[in-house]
Amino acid sequence: MANAKNNTSRLSLRAREEQQAAPEAIGHLRTLLSQRTANLQAITDAIENDIGLTVRLYRLAAQLPATVPPGVFDISEIVVHLGIKQLRAMVSHYPRNSAMTS
Repeated sequence: MANAKNNTSRLSLRAREEQQAAPEAIGHLRTLLSQRTANLQAITDAIENDIGLTVRLYRLAAQLPATVPPGVFDISEIVVHLGIKQLRAMVSHYPRNSAMTS
């Protein structure tokens, strides 16, 4: 019984992690990623300022060891390694209607 409760707690924690990114942060990051010239510092700041986006970035980096070398934990370095295309794909997983665009 305790094991079932523990599994349920893990599932709800994971669900909360997936929803943690603030809609404003997602919208702001989408705007930054859609600009013709990427401002990597602004993109890094947008990710660093939202725990949900930070968690998502680290997960994506872990899934792509050929793109992001193991042991790279600096968000700005990960942003550079992933590139705009991968970052856009990361943000596209959030429903567009839940994110307000800036």
